[in-house]
Amino acid sequence: MLDEVARALRNDARFCAWQVSEARGRSAQRYQVFTRVESRRLVETRQWDVRVHVPLEGGRIGESSFTLVDPAQPLSPELDAAYARARLVNNPAWTLPAPDEVAARAIVTADARIVEAAAEVGDEVARAVEGSVARAGGVELSASEVFCDYRRVHLVNSRGVDRTREDTHVYAEYVLLARGAGDDEIEVYQSRRARGAAALEVEQQVADDIVAVRDGARAVLPATGLADVVIADAGVEELFDAFVAHAAGTARFEGWSRFEPGAHVVDGARGDLLTLASDATVPGGLGSYAFDDVGCSGRRVDCVVDGVFRERACDRRTACWLGLPTTGAWGNTVVAPGRSSMDELLTPGERPLFLLTRFSQLSPHATTGAFAGEIRAGYRLDRGGRTPVRGGSISGVVFDAFARARFSAETATRGRLHGPRAVRLDQLQVTGGG
Repeated sequence: MLDEVARALRNDARFCAWQVSEARGRSAQRYQVFTRVESRRLVETRQWDVRVHVPLEGGRIGESSFTLVDPAQPLSPELDAAYARARLVNNPAWTLPAPDEVAARAIVTADARIVEAAAEVGDEVARAVEGSVARAGGVELSASEVFCDYRRVHLVNSRGVDRTREDTHVYAEYVLLARGAGDDEIEVYQSRRARGAAALEVEQQVADDIVAVRDGARAVLPATGLADVVIADAGVEELFDAFVAHAAGTARFEGWSRFEPGAHVVDGARGDLLTLASDATVPGGLGSYAFDDVGCSGRRVDCVVDGVFRERACDRRTACWLGLPTTGAWGNTVVAPGRSSMDELLTPGERPLFLLTRFSQLSPHATTGAFAGEIRAGYRLDRGGRTPVRGGSISGVVFDAFARARFSAETATRGRLHGPRAVRLDQLQVTGGG
């Protein structure tokens, strides 16, 4: 089918450029309620994604795309509809990559065991979750899902690019329950994704979740006021999102990037200076790729070094529009650790100190960097020890708060982030009880 679609596109003079990719997928899925396996499924998929460019007046182009899921689906009507849609889109011109622009690199994105025995891997992950909960006692596993996915992508384009890649993912999701005060019930939801089962670190994650469930049963509302806050573990995952957004080509093209080459990304920084990169070559990284959605090879881009903006990460489209080198889609977010140990970060000062590890959401606004997150789990730290807290929120603007940031020397991987395990931000607004 791939050859058939490519041949039809090659022979259609209406299109000045085209790309087609064939994606074959296999997913072993396991669903469990309490200790009972409700169902197992093996899902196989196949689809063909087509992108076309149409020449317009003034050197501009129209673009359109469509997906085929049935080899028997007639192709001509889809091409006619794509042409009609593309004529309604008027974009600056950009070119698909040529073979000499996409040098192949050996980047590990597939786990051999998932490729060969996905269902067995899924059972092992599910049993590890269930066994960890059972050994702990006092906490109940309410439900769990485990997906082990394999995907093979073959991409060709009108300039002669012909590339193939393989990817795997394992996804684990579960809910833990524990009794609170009176009739209250405390729930902790967890979801983790990785290229292979080992990277999930299931037993350690469940142990952390069990602590969160138990401490949540006796947690109090934090007091309102300015406080020093250490954001750790799952809380760190979204903290750098605004820096990523402003370092990317899209922000520059749309006119809202605050980063300029050679300038500091945070004014008046008095803490650790940020070093941030996009790296699509990290072995086993969720953001790693042999090539992106238009065939550009994965690479590392050192966007911010010691607090100074150096290079912009640009996918193919925005690179052409901006006249900058193509670096490919954003890969893994890699942040350099700091000089302070976790113990040093968790030393209280004059203000109240909180260690916060879970939020409902803590994704800073891409443009402004403003954030506000409901506290799901954490602790108030003082000389008397730790008091669990839950509820209330923290808020601020990352571009201001990072002037006082200190990063842990210890590192961790959370999702696509490879960086410090914790970040301390002093003088944050905490909103809670009176």
